Amino acid sequence: MGRIFLIASAAVMMTACASISEEQCLAGNWEELGYKDGSNGVSVDRVSKYANVCSEHGVSVDQHLYSQGYEQGIQNYCTDTRGFRSGEGGSSFNQACTGFTDYELAFADGRIIYEIEQEYAYLLDEYEKLGEQFYQLDTDLKVEGLTDSERKDLRRKQDRIKHKLRGLRLDIRDFETAHGFARTRLDGF
Repeated sequence: MGRIFLIASAAVMMTACASISEEQCLAGNWEELGYKDGSNGVSVDRVSKYANVCSEHGVSVDQHLYSQGYEQGIQNYCTDTRGFRSGEGGSSFNQACTGFTDYELAFADGRIIYEIEQEYAYLLDEYEKLGEQFYQLDTDLKVEGLTDSERKDLRRKQDRIKHKLRGLRLDIRDFETAHGFARTRLDGF
């Protein structure tokens, strides 16, 4: 029930964000609305949604004024700083900024940093998971009543994991050196 409510609420909010009130249609501040949309990085296609809603109220959108405002606003949005932050934060490329070279280049630079950080996090996560498996096998080896064969099997598994951990540790250290990361503390095995 809660999930359906959340989905319905999100749909209503998305419609509301793309919608325009009758008062806004009648006020006809198209340049201001275009500027606001551009400054928020909204797609220029939003104006067609306004046109549909406003036509229900007998009002036509002045697309020329909207476009003038939008062009000024999008200049404020599609900056190199925002592009870098978006890329570094893992956001998708905002298609409204296509053709803004500074934004595009900064986004690509930010995305590289994001991907490096994601790869580093993955390596550390794998090391932690393997370490947990190693310690679990250590606990399993202490169980009373194991046969020699079972104990030997567990030790072999533990040795394989230890070998993987050592290799992964070297990969992490190489990665840290290559990308200027401070060395993180890793349990030794």
